[in-house]
Parts: sequence; C-alpha cells; structure tokens
Amino acid sequence: MLDNLRVFHKILVIVGVLGLAIVALSTFSILSFQVLDEEMDLIAQSGQSTLLAARLNTNVQAMNAIQAVAAIDTTPTALQAAEEGLQTERKLFNQRLAKIRELNPDADSRVLIDAIAVKEEAFARSSTAVLAAARAGSEELVTLSRTSASAAAAAREAVRVFFKREEDRQAQTNREADEMARLRSILLVSSSAIVLIVGIGLGALIAQRGVSRPLRACVEEVHSLAKGDLSISIAGTERKDELGEVATALLTLRDQLRHNQELEAAAARENEAKIRRAILMGELVAEFNRTAKATLQDVSNASGELGQTSTALERDAQDTGTRATTVAAAANEAAVNVDTVAAAVEELSSSISEISRQVGHSIESSAQAVQAADRAASSVRILSKAAADISTVVGLITDIASQTNLLALNATIEAARAGEAGKGFAVVAGEVKTLANQTGRATEDITRQVEAVQAQTNDVVTALDEVIASIHGMEHVASQIAAAVEEQNAATHEIARNIEQAALGTGEVSANINGIQDAASRNGNGATQVRQSSERLTRVAETLRHAVEGFLTSIQRT
Repeated sequence: MLDNLRVFHKILVIVGVLGLAIVALSTFSILSFQVLDEEMDLIAQSGQSTLLAARLNTNVQAMNAIQAVAAIDTTPTALQAAEEGLQTERKLFNQRLAKIRELNPDADSRVLIDAIAVKEEAFARSSTAVLAAARAGSEELVTLSRTSASAAAAAREAVRVFFKREEDRQAQTNREADEMARLRSILLVSSSAIVLIVGIGLGALIAQRGVSRPLRACVEEVHSLAKGDLSISIAGTERKDELGEVATALLTLRDQLRHNQELEAAAARENEAKIRRAILMGELVAEFNRTAKATLQDVSNASGELGQTSTALERDAQDTGTRATTVAAAANEAAVNVDTVAAAVEELSSSISEISRQVGHSIESSAQAVQAADRAASSVRILSKAAADISTVVGLITDIASQTNLLALNATIEAARAGEAGKGFAVVAGEVKTLANQTGRATEDITRQVEAVQAQTNDVVTALDEVIASIHGMEHVASQIAAAVEEQNAATHEIARNIEQAALGTGEVSANINGIQDAASRNGNGATQVRQSSERLTRVAETLRHAVEGFLTSIQRT
C-alpha cells in the first residue's frame, strides 16, 4: 500500500498515525477519569448512607429518651409533648430510612434495611403501649417501659449493623479507588511510552521502506545502465509515487538501449543472411527443378488413373440405382401385404374378444343356474321334510281314530247293558264309531298321497342334484374355454403387435431403399464429376509443367 502513496502522502500518514495515537491516549485518559468519577460517586454515596445511618441511631435514641421521660412524668401535658416528640422523630427516621433505601437498591442492602424497618415498627408499637399505660396509670407501665427499651436497643443494633456494613464498604471503595487510580496512572504512562515508541518506529519504517530503500535501488540501477549492463531488471515500476515514476523512466531507457543494440545485431545478421541466401537459392532451384518434374509426372499419371476409376464408379452407380429400384418395388409390395395381414389380424382379435365376452356371460349364467338349482333343491328338501311331518301327524290321527273306535265299541256294549235307557247313548256311540271309521279311511288316503308326494320329492331332489352336477361341469368347461380364448386373444394381440412392427420395418426398408437410390444417383453424378475433374487435372498438370520449365529457365538465366 505504501508503494501507491506519494512522498507527501507518506509524511501525512506518519502525522496521521501520531495524531491517532494522541487521540487514543486522550480517549483512554477521559475514560479513566470517568471511571474514577464513578468511583468517587460510589464513595460519596457510601458516605451519605453512613451519615444517614448515624442519624437513624440518633432518632432511635431520642425516641427512647422521650419514652423514658413519659414513663416518669405522666401528666397530660407531658404525655402530649412526648407523643408529639415521638411523631416528629419517627417521621425523620422514616424519611432517612427511605433515602437510605433509595441509595442502596442492591439485595443485601434491602435485607438490612428491611430488618431496621421491622425493629423500628416493633419499637413504635411498644412506645404506643407505654404512652397508653402512662395515661391510664396502669401498673404494667414499668414492664412495658422495659420492653420498649429492649425494642429500642434492638432497633439501634439493626442500625449499627447497617452502619458497620456501610463503613466497611466505604473503606473498600476507597481502597479500590486508590488502586484504580494507581493502575490508571501506570497504564497512562505505559501507553504513552508505547505510543511514542510505535509512532517513531512506524515513521522510521515508512521512511525506510517507502523512500530510502527504493531510492537507493534506483541509484544502483542507474550505475548499472551507465556501465552498459542491459540485463538488469528495473524494480518499482508498479509503484504510484515519485520513485515509481523514476523506475518507469529507467525501464524506458533500458528498453531503448536494448532496442538499439538489437537493431545493430539485426543489420549484421541481415548482411550475412543475404550472402547465404544467394548460395542457397542456386541449390534450391536445381532441387526444385528435379522435384517439380517428378511431381508433375506423378500428377499426370494419377489423373489418368483417376479418370479410369471414375468411369468404373459411374457404371457401378448406374447398376446400383437399377437394383435399388427393383428392391424398392418389392419392399412397397411387402408393405401393402403386411398392412392387409394387420387388418385381418385386427378383425380376428375383435372376434376373439366377442367370443371371450360371450363365454364370460355363459359362465355367469351357469353360476346363476347353479344358484337357482340349489335354491330349488333346498325348497324340495323342505317340502319332503314337511311331507314327513304330515305323515307323522296322519299316524297320530290314525291312532286317535282307532282309540275312538274302541271307545265307541265300549260305549255300545255299555248301552246294551243299560237296556232301554242306553238306547240314545248307543245311537251316539254308533255315530262316533262311524266317524272314527271315516277318519281312519281318510287318514289312509292322506297317507298314500303323502307317500306319493315323498316319492316324487325324492325323485325331484335326485334330478336337481344331477342338474347341478351337469351345470358345474358346464361351468368348468366354459372356464376352460374362456382361458383358451384369453390365451388366443393374447396371442392374437402379440401377432398384431409383431405385424405392426413388421409394417414399420417394411416402411424403414422402403425409406432406406429410397436413400440407396438417391445415394446411387449422387455417386453416379459424383463419378461423372470426378472423371471430368481428372481430365481437367491432366490438362492443368501439363500447363503447370510448361510454366515451371519456363520459370526455372528464367531463374537460371538470371
């Protein structure tokens, strides 16, 4: 950074650094005085608290004395004066205690101040009790006076503890202030010495590195240039100060001297080069003559061979175009056939899908038929069970009819025994017997009908079981058919996909064949152009050979 500053600015930097050092010292001094001032405030605050604590003690002693006088002189006038004196002293006490609380907001002080307030309140209550006992002429006045004196002593003790703490704090603050003042004095003197040394050292450093050393280097470089040493490097050209300008001027001078030296050497080398060039020119002309003749002969031969090759390529290109046309026609026909097959396979796939749908519907119908047959078989079995129940009931009715017939027979016998009196009963017994016989015949008919129904029901159940078995077989066969149709459908889709790919392939083949036709056409045109170019190359080679011969002849004459 110093390299970019001019000498005047470097001097300003030195002055500025010293000025900043003075400002720093002044700031440090001001801060030190502020700290000392704060310490003095603490000392004053502690002294004020100590003074107030001493006055609190005086207030307590005064209140204790007033109370003692009131205990001795109990006249109304004395008691009134004592009460007013206590109020005055207590008011002063509370004001001073509030001031102490304001000056000492820390927690430790609050504890001591609260203790003083508690003791004073206890003393105030005992004083009030003493005055009341004095007015009443109570015998407990002496006891209350002693209690109040004890409370006053406790209050004075609390004040004494705070007073002692404030004295100790004030002494500690004084010691700390003295120590801080001594330390600040030492730091101020030390920092002043350090700043002075740093300022002098920094000024010397700036003068040495920014002025003296670069100037000495410039002088040495001037001596070297004067002795003719142009290989030296000029230092300090990147500097922005006056020494950088001197270094730039020296660099320009060295470069100019080098340039002059190079011009002299170049002139000497140019003369030598002209002599060598004249000798070399003769040798090169002879060599070029031989090489040019051989090269032109090779070009002529190559152009002839190129013409023959281009003619052959032209014939091959025509043959390739003819064959590509034939292949393109075949590829187009194959593409048409593939499209036809793809359409047929698509129709086959649609038919197989319809068959698959019909087979699925048949499977669903078979399943529904099986369910209906199962429901019918269940109903027929319920009917067979009902017929069996009817047979049981009919048997019960038959038994009842037999019993009724026996009862009617017994009634007829009893009526015969009764004689004339039992004729009416005999008629009833006959009717009952007739009804019993009719019931028996009816039950026999019902039994035959029920047995016939049971037989038919069993036949129906057997037939339904056979139908269900047949439907299950049909459902299994339909499932196999559906699976086969599904496989056939998948195979058809695969065939369709392959045919589609084949169609794409034939399209690509057609496109490639067309590309081959175009390439063959281009090859034919290219071969024609190559043949024509080879003919022109032969003519140009012959012309160039004559020109080279003329040029070499002219060179040799000169």
